Amino acid sequence: MAGHPQLTDKQILGFSRWFAFVGAFLAMFMISPYEYAFSAFSHDVTQFFHISAVFLGTVFTVNVFLESVFGWPAGFVRDRYGPWLLQLIAAFLVGIGYFAAIFGSPALLLWVYAIIGGIGAGIVYNNSVTVANKWFPDHRATVAGTISAGFSWGSIPIILLIGILPRIHPIAVFRSIMLGLAVASFVIIIISAFLMRRDPPRGWKPPTYNTQASRSKLIRATDYQFTFSETVRTWQFWVLVITFLLVASEGLTIVSKAVQYGLYFHFALVIAVAAALGSSIMAGLGKFITGVVSDAIGVIKTLILFYALSGAFTLLSILFGVIHNEIGFVVSVAWQY
Repeated sequence: MAGHPQLTDKQILGFSRWFAFVGAFLAMFMISPYEYAFSAFSHDVTQFFHISAVFLGTVFTVNVFLESVFGWPAGFVRDRYGPWLLQLIAAFLVGIGYFAAIFGSPALLLWVYAIIGGIGAGIVYNNSVTVANKWFPDHRATVAGTISAGFSWGSIPIILLIGILPRIHPIAVFRSIMLGLAVASFVIIIISAFLMRRDPPRGWKPPTYNTQASRSKLIRATDYQFTFSETVRTWQFWVLVITFLLVASEGLTIVSKAVQYGLYFHFALVIAVAAALGSSIMAGLGKFITGVVSDAIGVIKTLILFYALSGAFTLLSILFGVIHNEIGFVVSVAWQY
């Protein structure tokens, strides 16, 4: 760290750190359909490829599990060798995963789309979100929330395409979309690798950052850099892991089954798709708002507030489903994750 903090982001990267933010956001945008568009195209996949909903649910579970698990080794490698090579590898993995889905083979869906694509998405997710922590200590939560929002918003065009394009041959629509995703994700994630190609020195702060300012203390309670072994020995770490697992489990259940969730309550398909689309839109907006609020009032108060809201909207979605209130159902599903 010595001798480096005076360096600016332009001196380290060759351009403004905000380009690294753009790269991270775009990369997250491209892996979004793995999760947030899943419920929108799962109906066509089960119907035209004759794959059971249970098996497809397993594919989704494996994908999400590996995406989560590979965040740790990806972070370990990044801290030692930087993000550039990891992001290049992820571009291939994510693109191959999308391409494999075109053929509708159960084996390809499980072993390539779920496993290869899940690992690639996990690398992209870790590489992208940590840009906020490394490059934006002065806007950490807001930037992290906006980058995470890209992970939700990237599915919006896909859900709209599935809903708007002619349904004469739905599986052809699905294949065309997946091919487009394979090519676009490969190109855009490679571009993001260039924009995110280097991390700042350990403990780097922008020249305008004042570590003693009250707002800085609110955003980051301590500037001490915990090692991994130190982190896992704190009770706060395990509280965060448990609470995140609970909220993510509830949220991902709805994300993966949003359309089926609506159909279960006997809503029209358009209402069920609207719930899935609303979930993607509001999940992204919610992450952005959470980041802004966290930078304003602190992490602890923000966690309590938004965890409570997530639980409340989940219960409301069940209530509105039972009483068959279409508007209430769409709004509550959209706001719960």
